[in-house]
Amino acid sequence: MRWTHPELGRISPAEFIPIAEETGLITPLGDWVLRQACKEATKWPSHVSVAVNLSPLQFRNSGLASDVRDILGETGLEPSRLQPEVTESVLLDESDNNLRLLQELRQLGVKLVMDDFGTGISSLSYLRSFRFDKIKIDRSFISDTPMRKVICSHAPYRHST
Repeated sequence: MRWTHPELGRISPAEFIPIAEETGLITPLGDWVLRQACKEATKWPSHVSVAVNLSPLQFRNSGLASDVRDILGETGLEPSRLQPEVTESVLLDESDNNLRLLQELRQLGVKLVMDDFGTGISSLSYLRSFRFDKIKIDRSFISDTPMRKVICSHAPYRHST
């Protein structure tokens, strides 16, 4: 998401998202972004998905899953084509509530993505608390690692409870 201001030009989300989070505007802004992304994605080929970042602060809204369900219903986007992306901080903050919301989102049929893994207080043990459909590892997490090669398996990882 980018904001084009009439006088200041293009403003990075790194500048305005923290302000939206501080002022409480992140929830209506996040709903608007999700709605617009889902509307646009309905115009794409049916095999193409859309990824939308969710702020950790959006998880304070206990109705997050019902909001997502309503937006999917309103726009007509198949739930499996939506990939909400969350950061690992969602697993750190109020984890019981956030895990419940993640499970509610999963029940809608969306594909949940861990975004930017490795930018915070990273521990692979966080990945045991919830089975994500995709994990995006931040480049900074592996760039300082003394290894020659990173091997990624195409097989889904197994989650034990």
